[in-house]
Amino acid sequence: MSTNESFKTQDLLAQYEEGERNFREIQLPKAKLGRARLNCANLSHANLRKANLDRAHLISANLSSADLHRANLTRATLIDANCDRAHFTGAILIEADLSGAMFGHANLSGAILNEACLVESNFTNARLLDGTQLKGVNLTGAKLARAVMVGANLSAALLIRAVLSEANLSQAILKDATLIRAYLKRINFQGANLAGADLSFADLRQGDLSGANLKGANLEGANLSQVNLTKANLKKANLQEANLSNANLQQAKLTHANLSGTNLLKANLGNADLSQANLCQAGLLFTYLTGANFNRANLKGTNLIGANISEAKLSRGSLGSAILPNSSQFI
Repeated sequence: MSTNESFKTQDLLAQYEEGERNFREIQLPKAKLGRARLNCANLSHANLRKANLDRAHLISANLSSADLHRANLTRATLIDANCDRAHFTGAILIEADLSGAMFGHANLSGAILNEACLVESNFTNARLLDGTQLKGVNLTGAKLARAVMVGANLSAALLIRAVLSEANLSQAILKDATLIRAYLKRINFQGANLAGADLSFADLRQGDLSGANLKGANLEGANLSQVNLTKANLKKANLQEANLSNANLQQAKLTHANLSGTNLLKANLGNADLSQANLCQAGLLFTYLTGANFNRANLKGTNLIGANISEAKLSRGSLGSAILPNSSQFI
């Protein structure tokens, strides 16, 4: 750091101690501000590229449109900070406390936010591309509507009651993530890895989960009406009491899946693999089942009235008290 930069940093801290809070458009690239206390400071449009803000306190600070490219904010506290339209590309925010912070239209592409706390934060329309790291983050109640998070790593993340309507998480990694009661209407999970994720009672209406990996995922009570699950992997998934009405499950893998009590009204299960699946008491009224594989599946008490089951396979299946369509036969 040059002498001039050092002077500016010390000047900033001194003025802050004297009560000054307006540092709009300040130029402090590579500044050493580790453990600095800048609560409520106005740093909008500031240049803090590659600055060291390790463990800095920026509670309720205004960082809107600030440039924090590759800045170090490890364990920094940005509770209720305004980071709208800020640039955090490549920034390090490991274990940072960003609860209640606003990141509307912000760019966090390539940032590392592992183990960060983002409870009730707002990432509406934010960009988190280029492998943004979000392992183990707490996004409980966070707002991520229309956020672009293609390929982001959210393994083991907490997204309880989070809002991700119309967000793009195609190819994202959410293995073992918790999305209980999350609002995910029209979300793009195309090709995403959600193996072992907990999506119980989540709202995924009209979402795109084509080609997604949901092996062993918990979708109990989830609303999946009109969802695209074409070629999705749902092996051993729990879909008990879920709503899959009008869903597209063509060529989906549902072996050993639990679909007991599930609503599959008018769903498309053409050529889907439901071998050894549990469909006890499931509702398959007017469902398209052409070419579906029900080998050794449990269909006890299943309602198949109006279903198209031509060429469906049910060798050694358990029909129990299933209600079959008129004049239809399994082969």
